[in-house]
Amino acid sequence: MKPHSHEEHKRHTFDSFCKKILKHEARDYYDELKRRREQEISLDELSKKELVQLAVMDEYFKEIYSFNVLGHDIAVADERIGEALKALPTDRRDIILLFYFLDMTDREIGELLNLVRRTVAYRRTSTLQELKNSWREKRMNSTHAKTGNNGLLPFPVIAAASNGDINAINAVLKHYERYIAALSIRQLYDENGNPHLCVDPEFRRRLETKLITRILTFRVA
Repeated sequence: MKPHSHEEHKRHTFDSFCKKILKHEARDYYDELKRRREQEISLDELSKKELVQLAVMDEYFKEIYSFNVLGHDIAVADERIGEALKALPTDRRDIILLFYFLDMTDREIGELLNLVRRTVAYRRTSTLQELKNSWREKRMNSTHAKTGNNGLLPFPVIAAASNGDINAINAVLKHYERYIAALSIRQLYDENGNPHLCVDPEFRRRLETKLITRILTFRVA
């Protein structure tokens, strides 16, 4: 294999390697949470005061996005999600907020908005897909602008990172920053017991730590 072809192959292999590591670690984390929940008291049996005491919020987020839906005040701490919700038409945003933040069913939402259940389900799924497509496009454009070649890290950075170079490892973490953030988004609660979709800082650090340790095992030869 020619040197250039080898380096290009390793760039693609490294990208797949990192994403696979992160996805597997995320799956392990959720499996652990599931086992932990099964061993603990059900949240339904806790008072709101006790629930608030268990709440965790990421102080990294400084701005809170507030929305009012049929008299319900909903706060969103994640900037990306908050901006995306702001850009949606009101009728579609209301459906997303009622379903994902207030845990209402399509039928319940339909009764509130005078819509049939099928219409609610269609608008919800189509809007969610539009949001995902928009985020994916923005992430790809951002990554492409930074790397300049198919969203892949330069081979010298990969080689240096696998040899333990701190600056190169930080460059890898920066490269996968958005990917890690997307994986570590969970529903957390603020001090008032209000739910928010935001990045779980503990989860994010765990993914970063796992990626660092596995980068050192990647073979560039």
